[in-house]
Amino acid sequence: MKRGAATMALSASLMHRLSGFDTGDLGPHARVLYDELIASAASGLPASSIILAATIIDVVQHEQGRS
Repeated sequence: MKRGAATMALSASLMHRLSGFDTGDLGPHARVLYDELIASAASGLPASSIILAATIIDVVQHEQGRS
C-alpha cells in the first residue's frame, strides 16, 4: 500500500450509503459510536473505522442482551 493511500477519504457514493443507514435500531451507545464511525470514514482513517465498526458490533450485542 502506498503511503498516501491511507489518507484518502471515501468516495461520495460510499459516504452516501453510510449516512443513509437508519440508526433507529441502535441503542444510545452504539448510536454515538456510529456517528464517530461516519466521521472517521469521512476523514480517511481506515484503522479507526475498522476499530469503531468492531466496537459497534460488540456494543450492539451487549445492548441487545440487556433488553
